[in-house]
Amino acid sequence: MDGPIFVVGAPRSGTTFLRVILNRHPSIELSNETNFFYKVWQRRAAFGDLGDCENRQRLVDQYLQTRNAESLDVDLHDLGAALLRNGVDYKAFFTTLMRQPAADRGKRRFGEKTPYHSFFSETLCDWYPDAALIHVVRDPRAVAASLKRVPFGSPEALANARAWTAHVEAAQRAQGRPNYLLVKYEHLVSEPEAELRRITSFIGEEFAASMLEAGGAPADTPSWSERAHRPIQHDRIATWRNELTRSEAALVEWAAGPAMTQLGYAREAEAPAPFTLAAASARALGNYVLTRAKNPSTIWHYWFDRSNLAADDAAWRRRVPSRRTN
Repeated sequence: MDGPIFVVGAPRSGTTFLRVILNRHPSIELSNETNFFYKVWQRRAAFGDLGDCENRQRLVDQYLQTRNAESLDVDLHDLGAALLRNGVDYKAFFTTLMRQPAADRGKRRFGEKTPYHSFFSETLCDWYPDAALIHVVRDPRAVAASLKRVPFGSPEALANARAWTAHVEAAQRAQGRPNYLLVKYEHLVSEPEAELRRITSFIGEEFAASMLEAGGAPADTPSWSERAHRPIQHDRIATWRNELTRSEAALVEWAAGPAMTQLGYAREAEAPAPFTLAAASARALGNYVLTRAKNPSTIWHYWFDRSNLAADDAAWRRRVPSRRTN
């Protein structure tokens, strides 16, 4: 395979970790989260045909004001010029977003990682038949515990487990395709060289020892992503045992259901009692409603002001601070 490389998976599963590692390869540069399908593709009716220069200009102007454009760490003037020149349809727009960081860094292979793109795994395979789709999975209990610590997660383990299940099942819709590769986070951190050799063989690249050499995180790295830039460690595989109560672990195991078992993660707790499940579901729903009520503009911009990406992004920045609490 010599097409784009996509890394998908539930949030806090190690997608950023794998992206950082692969970007140490001399030929690979995966862009940070473009969030293309949420920000652009799902709003294409609002922007119209990108073959029209005015529509394309409007989309470029809006997208360049988002945090996703900033996170690509490229000259935004050059990116805008490339998008205006090459982004004549939505696939070409997406391809240009990915190509620019790789071109800036002199890398031959390009791609990106966005957890939300798990829900478009089949579309990615259809658009790019020669692409590699790497699906990173992690123990749902570890994911649920990690999401409780970050501002874009939920304080409720049940809600986080449901998010894990949705992302995993969506990405697995592509598992019958030759593009698809399953990578377990636990294997990656326990046997990094062997797992990276398997990954590079799948994507058609030579293994590079540089991928195992950790560097420092860029100054503007969000605190919740800093660990991804540190040396590979396996000592956090089971930290969820100290971060989740037994009741929370039982809720996660219940919500993750067959996907958890199918992926080889053994259940350890008794099924939650009906009252426990009902109370947890009520708390999760209440937290969701409260979060949206505190910042209703995110709902407004997505449903009724869909082409105003700058305002939508500003609302997101207000809801999600740049730092997390441990």
